[in-house]
Amino acid sequence: MKVLGIHIGHDSGAALIADGGLIADVAEERFTRIKHYSGIPYEALRYCVRQNGGSVNDIGIVALSSQYPVPQANHLFAFRDGQEEKRSIPAKAADVYRRYFGGLQRRPPLYVQRLALPPTTRIVHVDHHFAHAASAYYSSGIDRNRRTLIVTCDGAGDGWSLCIWRGEQGTITPLKRFGTTGSLGWFYSNVTEALGWIHGDGEGKTMGLAPNGD
Repeated sequence: MKVLGIHIGHDSGAALIADGGLIADVAEERFTRIKHYSGIPYEALRYCVRQNGGSVNDIGIVALSSQYPVPQANHLFAFRDGQEEKRSIPAKAADVYRRYFGGLQRRPPLYVQRLALPPTTRIVHVDHHFAHAASAYYSSGIDRNRRTLIVTCDGAGDGWSLCIWRGEQGTITPLKRFGTTGSLGWFYSNVTEALGWIHGDGEGKTMGLAPNGD
């Protein structure tokens, strides 16, 4: 089974996994040279396809990093009738977010061909925080037989800012979710902004300074 993962948002990128092993993983900013690029990851997708021998015929799943429709993906793939990503209220809200933060949601030139996926490929929407939890849990090296606490915390994702999970026997179970009104991630970004850096960009500097603070 080959899974092609696509993220469109801050730090847009693409990844390709075959039978649980990583084949390719790259952020679009490596090609655009724009830090935290949040536009559509055309070049990241092309890179993953090249690493797959130039074909998408054996892609079993395209995973999108939101439980809601991601209409920007229609610029990447020539979906079958009825399979297109529809616009929804959360998708429209995400567009506003990207415009506010200079997301550069550019459409491809006319000569850029969308990838035609095989009819057997499934489109899977992955809950934003579950994707964070999975990336931490499954790559941690922790014994799957051990009960593990997983905490995901960011500004906002699919309507949540902080989620608590239990990892056990290779399965991730949600325990508690917190909304965006008390987002610790956004508070962290506000601290970053108060220090004179840009919200959504300079948090790494704040993180670097935190252990040395008085």
